[in-house]
Amino acid sequence: MSPVPDSFYYLLSPLFIAAVSLGLAIVVLVVHGSRRNSSRWIFCALLLSVALYSFLIFGLRSSPDVHRALVWERAVTVASFIPYLLYYHFTVTYTGTSNKTQRRIVFASYLYLAIVSALVATDLLIKGMYIGEQGYFPILGPLVVPLTMVQLFWLGGGVYNFLKRYKVSRSSEERKRILYLTVAIFLPLAGAVSDAFTNLPPLAIWGNLMFCIICTIAIVKYHLLDIHIIIRRGAAYLLVSAAIATPYVAIILIVNHFFVGGLPVWTHFALLVFLALVLQPFWIRIQQVVDRWFYRDRYDYLRALEQFGHETRSIANPDELSTTLVKLVSGALRSTMTCLLLPSKDKSGLAVASCVGLDNPPPGVVIRQQGRLVKWLKLHGRILSSRELDFIPELRNLSEIERHNLDSLGAELYVPIRTRDNELCGVLVLGEKLSQQPYFDDDRQLLTTLINQMAMNLENSSLYDSERTMLKEVQTEAEQKTQFLHSVAHELKTPLTAIVSSSELLAEQRSIADSLKERLINNIRWSAASMYRRVVEL
Repeated sequence: MSPVPDSFYYLLSPLFIAAVSLGLAIVVLVVHGSRRNSSRWIFCALLLSVALYSFLIFGLRSSPDVHRALVWERAVTVASFIPYLLYYHFTVTYTGTSNKTQRRIVFASYLYLAIVSALVATDLLIKGMYIGEQGYFPILGPLVVPLTMVQLFWLGGGVYNFLKRYKVSRSSEERKRILYLTVAIFLPLAGAVSDAFTNLPPLAIWGNLMFCIICTIAIVKYHLLDIHIIIRRGAAYLLVSAAIATPYVAIILIVNHFFVGGLPVWTHFALLVFLALVLQPFWIRIQQVVDRWFYRDRYDYLRALEQFGHETRSIANPDELSTTLVKLVSGALRSTMTCLLLPSKDKSGLAVASCVGLDNPPPGVVIRQQGRLVKWLKLHGRILSSRELDFIPELRNLSEIERHNLDSLGAELYVPIRTRDNELCGVLVLGEKLSQQPYFDDDRQLLTTLINQMAMNLENSSLYDSERTMLKEVQTEAEQKTQFLHSVAHELKTPLTAIVSSSELLAEQRSIADSLKERLINNIRWSAASMYRRVVEL
């Protein structure tokens, strides 16, 4: 049985903090930002390091004796360096100050972490453990204080980088985010100092929790991420995490209660991996249930959109494609109006090809092919909001006709549809949502993915139409050639018959009057000349 406090709160609080940190890291990794953004990956690693630190604290607190606790404490010591190092590395990449000197400092910092990891197995950092009123406490070695001072260097360097960025940033949103992230890092530091030099209850782990909460506030309130996505994905994650954590904690408590030696350290990780593999099939099912909770009537439309690419491969009619796309998008995004603009027959601009939610769409060309809006969408290829029309210099001076047509549509978003050659082949226009909420990041990502598929389908449909038109032209041309050849054959048949008959008479009648002979010969000459002229015309 473990000699430390065996309360539910004492044991599960580190797991709770690890779950919060890991959940936020997964959301950032899956949802936010470009996959090529290095600062995004480092920020995810920072949150994962907090989750790792909390999990190791749980292993320390659930240890059955001081000898097992010493192994966990040494792992915790190394893990305590990682968040500060990653915090500094994150500030370097986020603020764009990755010069030669900074890169050398980052490299030296990771090398320093490797040295600390090697020394932690000795008594230079942690000599042993003792049991106090609040659980296990370390007996510090002679190098622990000097080596941990580098954490202050990483913290100070990170704060310095953020303050430099704060001074040059003109975005009030970014400046507030920087303030949140700057203040948050001091909380785990204060907790770590308290744990190392006082006998107060453990505070570092709660400092980590506050760090995650403040980062979450910065992320949600200042639109680094979408709160709806966080809640939806987080709900599925928490359900699965609860399914894994419940049997895991139950097994640990039972073993520690009935067996003095407890479980070896490696079995904790093996048990987590085993439970994760066993429960992995439930993840998809849980995600579907959560999606139904959050999307409700949108869910069927979203599932239909997932199958859109497969279903439309067999649709060769552009009109049918347009109608299918508009209906699915309108239902999935709950927009008041959805219209698809495609090139007009005379190629002078884009006209309404299909529309939902608008009784009287503007007839004819809505946007001119040579207009500013078409040129801008073709050049930039990104989703454009109606509010940006008044702020982007190139779009301020739209023609009165185009402005009137766009106002009559009641557009909120303009989604360009571009081919693989970056040619603009259409524009999807959406009105505001029925809920009057803005279009969030997941909405835009869904539209981008769908439009890429739609562009391919429209291009294939256009190629199919071109081939079909060419085939009809070839068939018409073949029919005309056949008719022409029949006509020529008929015209050649008459003089040829005269030649044949006249030559036969000349051959049969040996004694024939000169006048008749001359007439037959003239007939042959005339017929031959007529055939010659016809051949020359061909």
